Amino acid sequence: MSREKIEQWLTDRLTSLLGVDREDIDLEKSIFTYGLDSSVALSLTGELEVMLGLELDPILFWEYPKISELSEYLVAELAQK
Repeated sequence: MSREKIEQWLTDRLTSLLGVDREDIDLEKSIFTYGLDSSVALSLTGELEVMLGLELDPILFWEYPKISELSEYLVAELAQK
C-alpha cells in the first residue's frame, strides 16, 4: 500500500470518527489537535493492523503523531514484511 493511500485512509477515518472536515486536516499537524483520544487511537491501531497485516505497537500514534510521519513509518514496515 502506498503512502498516499495510507494518508487518505487515515484522513478519512479521522473525518468519520472525529467529525473534522477533510480540508481542515493538515498531514503535518499532530492528529491529537483534532481531538483524537487514547481509545480512538487504540481502535485505529487495531484497524491498521488488520488492514495492513502488521503487528503494531499500541503507542504508535504517540510515536508518530503526524499523518505524514505515521504513513511513512507504515510504508517502511510494509516494505520489510
